[in-house]
Amino acid sequence: MKPLIFFLIFVTTTLAWSAVVMLWARRRSMQHRLQQVLEESVARSIAEVGQGAHDLAKSTLVVKLFQQPFERSGRLMLPRDEWERSHLKSQLVMAGYRQDEASAIYQGVRVVLAGFLPAVYLLSPMIVGVNPMKVAMLSLSFAAGGFYLPGFYLRHCIGARRRRISKALPSALDMMVVCVEAGLGLDGAVKRVGEEMSGACPEISEELQMMSLELRAGKSRSEAFKNIGIRTGVDEVKAWAALLIQTDRFGTSVAHALRVHADGIRVKRRQNLEAEAAKTAVKLIIPLIFFIFPAILVVMVGPAMIQIARVLLPAMGGK
Repeated sequence: MKPLIFFLIFVTTTLAWSAVVMLWARRRSMQHRLQQVLEESVARSIAEVGQGAHDLAKSTLVVKLFQQPFERSGRLMLPRDEWERSHLKSQLVMAGYRQDEASAIYQGVRVVLAGFLPAVYLLSPMIVGVNPMKVAMLSLSFAAGGFYLPGFYLRHCIGARRRRISKALPSALDMMVVCVEAGLGLDGAVKRVGEEMSGACPEISEELQMMSLELRAGKSRSEAFKNIGIRTGVDEVKAWAALLIQTDRFGTSVAHALRVHADGIRVKRRQNLEAEAAKTAVKLIIPLIFFIFPAILVVMVGPAMIQIARVLLPAMGGK
């Protein structure tokens, strides 16, 4: 009975994957032709520019071929609602993934992991002799874990990127103050700081260069400043963008406003660190009670208890 149940589970998984492959095949012809055009153009570029371009083009093709299965499967899972799609795209942008196909690749990774992890478990020898109900529950758990794991990784990337941008923002503002006081305009200062911060913080350098490109492309300053706040999702950057918008609107001193804002960020950060340091004593209570105090008691009271046992136990046995 158990082999029959395992066989049915395997057949169901195979049929599900076959259905997904059939859906891919319907949308594959146009993409296949586009891929052929891409390969031909890459081959022509290889013939023109030599071996260096050959390595670069080959690596580009490998990346494209690796991304295609995820992208194709992910396009079937893209949200139909425009708000959900824009929300997913904004989350990926805040994590640093700006490509147009990033949403499809992200959804494709979720789909592939949701099918790959339970398939690996079902084909492994771990299921031999296990209750079929337990096998089914574990397979569903692996599928759910594979489906939601990219979401946890995406939130981790967003948080880490926000922390790096927030940490480097005061230094970027100080450099911008120096550039403005040296005679550069605000647009030129943004461009120069974006170039200089590439080594210290690539994330904020990328955002500033993107804002500089938007300004050069003809967008208004207020729109460019709002966009950098949306792309980063950092409260300090949003406050800085609002400050620059107000400064540009009322014509006040940009250097003074940036200096005051940088000092305010540093004061706020120092206060947050002091608050975290004040919480350290409370957070140490649990490790002290459960890990450190028992060890101290064993070291201090243990020899005395051993000596007492050596003295009292023979006396009690004699009675």
